[in-house]
Amino acid sequence: MSKKRGTISRSRRLLLLLCFLMVFVLVPFTANTKVLAQPLTDTGTNLSAPTGVKAESTSSTAVTVSWTQVEGATGYDVFRSESQDATYVHLGSVSEPSRNCPGLTTGQTYYFKVRAYKTVNGSKVYSAFSSVVSAVAKPSAPTGVKTVVTSTTAVTVSWEAVSGASGYDVFRSESKDSNYVHLGSVTTTSRSCPGLTTGQTYYFKVRAYKTVNGSKVYSAFSSVVSAVAKPSAPTSVKAEATSSTAVTVSWGAVSGATGYDVFRSESKDSGYVHLGSVTTTSRSCPGLTIGQTYYFKVRSYKTVNGSKVYSAFSSVVSVATKPSVPTGVKAVATSSSAITVSWGAVSGATGYDVYRSETKDSNYVHLGSVTTTSRNCPGLTTGKTYYFKVRAYKTVNGSKVYSDYCSVVSAVTKPSTPTGVKAVATSPTAATVSWGAVSGATGYDVYRSESKDSNYVLLGSVTTTSRSCPGLKSGTAYYFKVRAYKTVNGTKVYSDYSSVVSVTTKLSTPTSVKAGTTSTSAITVSWGAVSGATGYDVYRSESKDSNYVLLGSVTTTSRNCPGLKSGTTYYFKVRAYKTVNGTKVYSDYSSVVSATTKLPAPASMNGEATSSSSIMVVWSDVEGATGYEVYRSESRDSNYVNLGSVSTSYRNCPGLSQGKTYYFKVRAYKTVNGSKVYSDFSPVFSMKTNPWVYIGSDIVITERYSYVTDFGVVYRFFVVKNLSGKLMNVSTSSKAYDASGNLIAADDASYSYLAPYATGIFYEYYSGGNVDTISYFETDCETREVRPSLITNGVENVATSVETTSSGCVVTAKNNGSEAVDFLEIRVLFFKDGYVVGTDWNYFTDSDYEIKPGKSIYKQFNCYEDFDSVEVYVADGYVWN
Repeated sequence: MSKKRGTISRSRRLLLLLCFLMVFVLVPFTANTKVLAQPLTDTGTNLSAPTGVKAESTSSTAVTVSWTQVEGATGYDVFRSESQDATYVHLGSVSEPSRNCPGLTTGQTYYFKVRAYKTVNGSKVYSAFSSVVSAVAKPSAPTGVKTVVTSTTAVTVSWEAVSGASGYDVFRSESKDSNYVHLGSVTTTSRSCPGLTTGQTYYFKVRAYKTVNGSKVYSAFSSVVSAVAKPSAPTSVKAEATSSTAVTVSWGAVSGATGYDVFRSESKDSGYVHLGSVTTTSRSCPGLTIGQTYYFKVRSYKTVNGSKVYSAFSSVVSVATKPSVPTGVKAVATSSSAITVSWGAVSGATGYDVYRSETKDSNYVHLGSVTTTSRNCPGLTTGKTYYFKVRAYKTVNGSKVYSDYCSVVSAVTKPSTPTGVKAVATSPTAATVSWGAVSGATGYDVYRSESKDSNYVLLGSVTTTSRSCPGLKSGTAYYFKVRAYKTVNGTKVYSDYSSVVSVTTKLSTPTSVKAGTTSTSAITVSWGAVSGATGYDVYRSESKDSNYVLLGSVTTTSRNCPGLKSGTTYYFKVRAYKTVNGTKVYSDYSSVVSATTKLPAPASMNGEATSSSSIMVVWSDVEGATGYEVYRSESRDSNYVNLGSVSTSYRNCPGLSQGKTYYFKVRAYKTVNGSKVYSDFSPVFSMKTNPWVYIGSDIVITERYSYVTDFGVVYRFFVVKNLSGKLMNVSTSSKAYDASGNLIAADDASYSYLAPYATGIFYEYYSGGNVDTISYFETDCETREVRPSLITNGVENVATSVETTSSGCVVTAKNNGSEAVDFLEIRVLFFKDGYVVGTDWNYFTDSDYEIKPGKSIYKQFNCYEDFDSVEVYVADGYVWN
């Protein structure tokens, strides 16, 4: 029974195969036939037609078809067509439930269907075809879409490149689901979107496209991304410990930001404290605990409508508070076996550790700790290079918290550089260079040049601290430098060169210096020219050895020196100079010369004929004069005879011829160092002899003034002078004659108590106006006894002054002597146009009949005519025994 069923089964299978072949031969193979589109109801395999078939464009030239796994299937055949109802092309068989279909035309719609098969006895038994699915070959939707806020008003959208895409369209909206605005097309994979409102959320999506035959074939839209237009997060954030208790946080500026908020924590992930807002790109954070690690983050903000719109936080940075790294570190060889290391003070540091090595990168030895900012390192080997580094520390709770090491510095042990280098010109052709001794130096090399920066010549080596440099050119600038050396194993180890010093060799000292008087207030100094000199400075003093004043500089070999005091000796010295690089280089001072300025010439001369054979010459005093020389001639312009020297300002010149005119001139002199220094001559004065008549051995008289009244009365005034040193009572008589020699009138006159050397004024009057000559006769010249002191305390010590009034004048007499004067007799003559128009006299005394020393008395004198000038005569002034 079972065998029979098995035979029937094989027969049935053969029959079914025969029917299938007949159908295959008789009906064309079109994948679009309704028969093939329907699943077979009985294949003998029980394979289901594939379901869940999908076709999805994976690029602009490829589509991937996928379906659900069919239970029992060995594999799958995939078919493609460009029309749903046209012929399908078998793309091949796959064992997995998907297949990539490349090589397609962008923008073309493709149709796909799939059938499963099972291999039975080496033959495929197929399921029915799946339903038909279609897809268009188009660019993939952009992926990896991102937004980056680039400023407070801009966002940049970016995405990954889509294979085969010609470009991309970017869309923006303020709502996630609608109202997208096309921002434009780009061929790059990013687009900046400016002009946004700060604080507003914006949504973006992108689609790719490929241009085919002038038309764009679009991908699907990317996923939507969003961004808020806000300041960018600060970048380049740094935190640096600036001291043991402070940190400075800094960052790069954020475009458009109003300011920045800084946060600090002692934990990286929590506990941040807002330190405040700043508008700068850094903030100092003081008051920290040394040795503690702090964390910082920053966010920027922009103030919009009074509210802050914040950026995201920056990345977190951290720093541990510790002393700052020492800066300004220097290593200087201080001797051939020692180096001193120094550095700038570190704020808050307790001290510093200093390290030394003979190699830059390793084997540093701790030399110890110091609390100062330098350390001397002795005991080194001459000529060897040593390396140093320093770190600061602060002691916290008994432990040292260290700064980082400073940068490494090095120095070579060698003699110290010579200091205190000086160059001094010792003559016009030599200079001496000197310097301070260098500890440990064997000797010194000295170099010279005429240029500061090059061409130095080694002058030789010395073991002293100075060197003379002869053979130089005068007035020339020379430059010198020195270096010390120490001889080690037969080789010299040199110091650095000293600073360059310069000196200009002196000019020769001016010679042949002379000083000559040119006036009462000027002296001219001259000297011989000095070769190479630019100019000369001239100095003056009133003392030979001190207090010289620079009168100025000249380029000539002489200088006039005005503005001097007359009759004064001045001392002069000169030095030459040459201008080198804007600076004067001087010679030594010349020898001192002197000259005395002239005295002023006597300004005026006067005189009176004291007899028929003598003239009294009087001149103005010259201040500072030792004496005067008086010269006389009978001609104004020549043949003057020196009458001798006097110390007074007057001289009587006897031995003259009566009635003859004589000419006089005077010059003052001052005796300086035994020699006379003369003034110029005074103006020439002339006078005729015989105006005076002696009427006694000591009394002379002369007529001086006369006038005739309206009534025909002739007034004649004559002057009487007491040439003796005694008080005189003078009485005279006169006779007047007309032109024919007839006596026409006679008169007597007296002058009581004419003081020693005093001059009195008498007057007589005659009724006739035809007086031609008058003869005078002495009738009584009585000598009065007075104290000897009267000679110096009489009229010669009385000073008078005059103030005119409407009717006359007021005369004030002052006793400038050292003793009292009992009384004074004073006469006044009033003049108009040179003629006497009136006279008056009066006695002066005080209420106690004594005019004491320094006392002034005044009296009114009257005139009844118009007058224009006044003469005052003090006739007497004495003290009775």
